[in-house]
Amino acid sequence: MKTVGIIGGMGPEATADLFQKIIVFTNAKHDYEHIHILIDNNTDIPDRTEAILNGGESPLPQMLASADRLVRQGADFLAIGCNTAHYFYDELSRNVPVPILNMIEITMKKILEQNLNTVGILGTFATLKTGLYDRLSEYGIKIIKPDESDEALIMDMIYDGVKGGRSNYDTAAVKRCLDKMVLKGVQRFVLACTELPLAFCNYHLDYPVIDPTVELAKAVVIEAGASLK
Repeated sequence: MKTVGIIGGMGPEATADLFQKIIVFTNAKHDYEHIHILIDNNTDIPDRTEAILNGGESPLPQMLASADRLVRQGADFLAIGCNTAHYFYDELSRNVPVPILNMIEITMKKILEQNLNTVGILGTFATLKTGLYDRLSEYGIKIIKPDESDEALIMDMIYDGVKGGRSNYDTAAVKRCLDKMVLKGVQRFVLACTELPLAFCNYHLDYPVIDPTVELAKAVVIEAGASLK
């Protein structure tokens, strides 16, 4: 089987979630049937939203450094454990000698397979503003995002909630936001930040979702040549 390298650290818990989901979706009864996974939990990668929206330090040099370490250790292909970081996907790919799975493209393909009419996109300010998932509209899928006044609620749950390690985060305002989006016709929420699957699980947000981390994990299993569960 091929060896996968994960550019992680964005954040560490989301990286662990991707690792765990790869294991869960690998059909294996013995250790040797699992995938060889290399993880660079690079917490030196600057904040992606700050870089994209506010002219902060670019994460690309550190992402390239992670890619280089993983390739030198034997990675045959790479995966990026962060939706927002895919804003830099094209430039990263041009400078890395092995294939890089594209979580955005993989997730959009899954959405199209489900014959949905309307999806809600939840993510960081940068993911929403740069429209990483907006190409879905070219296929006739209506995209609904949180109102501008509600975008900060999702951002706070990501940063103050999950990244901040809070187990008792108050989601009342977030639920009101999600309920408003459901009333607008949302059939599934795309959890377009790798902290959001953790938030929905940890804070018991019971809404229909599409989890890009799950879709990336499955793609890793297939690309590595393992058996998908």
